[in-house]
Amino acid sequence: MLVSILVPLYNSELKNVLLTLQSIINQVGLEFEIVVCDDGSTQDLTKEIEDFFLDKKFLSYKFVNQKNNVGTVKNLLNASRIAKGRYIKPLGPGDFFYDNHSLKSIASLMDSTDSKIAFGRMISYSSLSSGDYVKSGFTAPKNIAPFRNGNVQKQKANILLYNDWISGSTMCYRKDSFINYSENIAPHVRLCEDLIQVLALLDGNTVEFMDENFILYEYGVGVSTSGIKNPLLINDHHSFNQYIRERYRDRIPLCLRGSEQSYVNNKMFKVLRYLEKILKYPNRRIDLKETAQNRIKDDSLENISILNETVNQYLNKTHSNHN
Repeated sequence: MLVSILVPLYNSELKNVLLTLQSIINQVGLEFEIVVCDDGSTQDLTKEIEDFFLDKKFLSYKFVNQKNNVGTVKNLLNASRIAKGRYIKPLGPGDFFYDNHSLKSIASLMDSTDSKIAFGRMISYSSLSSGDYVKSGFTAPKNIAPFRNGNVQKQKANILLYNDWISGSTMCYRKDSFINYSENIAPHVRLCEDLIQVLALLDGNTVEFMDENFILYEYGVGVSTSGIKNPLLINDHHSFNQYIRERYRDRIPLCLRGSEQSYVNNKMFKVLRYLEKILKYPNRRIDLKETAQNRIKDDSLENISILNETVNQYLNKTHSNHN
């Protein structure tokens, strides 16, 4: 078995579930299984899904139903433990493979590069109240260049400094790595299984990028893109931040080590982006440090101090590049 596609359910609409399952069944050119894992939904869709599989004459499926709601991370972890595939591909209801060869393409890439984690391009869409669908401009990550070029340091900066995340919908994992990293984050994270990407990068793994359309992603309905401030989501990030500062203290950038609220204070994030743009034009005579401080002058003294050290690192880098 090459790939196990995990379909996590939690009070999901049957229509979306069946459309996603059809997208999976349509995949050709490789051996795969579907593991439907329900996280304690109020309505059990097992019979409807089994009838669907029977009608489609699809037999390679399993169910893992949680009695109680345990969260996305543990739900997927439990499903992955009974999966038979070499690779794990989570795919939520409402998301679809781009075409019938998408799964084969990502698996072939991972085979050829012996990678632990890989992702492809996404096209996002939104559902209208009329029942129509419209293309959305959302994409993640926004900056693809570090992954296209295989620049691990810039990949780390993309995710750790700039919060330019890879969408979990587009990621595929080697099974042993997925289980290992999921077990590591499970005590700290309930919903955000895609935080695995942070551990993989901090452990020195390269995230492979398939530069072709891979996933059609339904924007605006999941916990991360709904626009609703979910306290569980906020708690996930706070708890995870504490965990990586303890486990990877010697590997994370200086400016992240003192942050208690997020990887980088939102205003510091904007300043760092600003500095990156400035450093592309080093001949411009701008006092970077003064400009940066002016842009966050209402921040705490601690954050100002952290920023000063970060800015000095950038300035030293620029100076050394001109010597």
